[in-house]
Amino acid sequence: MGAKQKINVITLGCSKNLVDSEHLMAQLDEAGYEIEVDSNSTDAKIVIVNTCGFIGDAKEEAIQTILECAEAKAEGRIEKLFVMGCLSERYADELRGEIPEVDDYFGARSLKEVVEALGADYLPELETDRLLTTPDHYAYLKIGEGCNWHCAYCAIPLIRGNHRRRGWYRWASRSLLSSPKIPPTTAKTSMVSVVWRSCCVVCAPSRAWSG
Repeated sequence: MGAKQKINVITLGCSKNLVDSEHLMAQLDEAGYEIEVDSNSTDAKIVIVNTCGFIGDAKEEAIQTILECAEAKAEGRIEKLFVMGCLSERYADELRGEIPEVDDYFGARSLKEVVEALGADYLPELETDRLLTTPDHYAYLKIGEGCNWHCAYCAIPLIRGNHRRRGWYRWASRSLLSSPKIPPTTAKTSMVSVVWRSCCVVCAPSRAWSG
């Protein structure tokens, strides 16, 4: 790739989105990119916005952030703009029509496609690797994804699909213990942390190991 290109990864929404961004950044770091996180003062020419689309306020924040980045692109301050995550999972077609300045939109389950759009190879062996962005004393561990209940008021099954366990002991050992900074406290996160016979109740930070 030559000189390292900088990528500014902006993450909106919940801790699950943050975990997704950390997985993406591990792939991009391995591909030789220099990663900036939620920076307003970076000279990075590539920006990825990982959006939330769960409630009205989150949608507004995501759209405003995309518009600000699109303006920066129009002014020549950035060259490439990609949007991923929950908002574009649900509204990609509408967003393409309304904000065409974005180079491409990707869903919440499209990390491989994002990596490849940046000209890098997605490496399955790095599936559980992350670049942690939280303070040194804690990190998030996603133990589940999606929901089977399809409540009329909730968009999570539309965005994230049906519930899937992540085998969190395996993800903990490979994702966190391989990190340069090993947090003493891990907050486990899931859309649904109580699913009969498939997942246990874990709803608060717990002392997982000594750092």
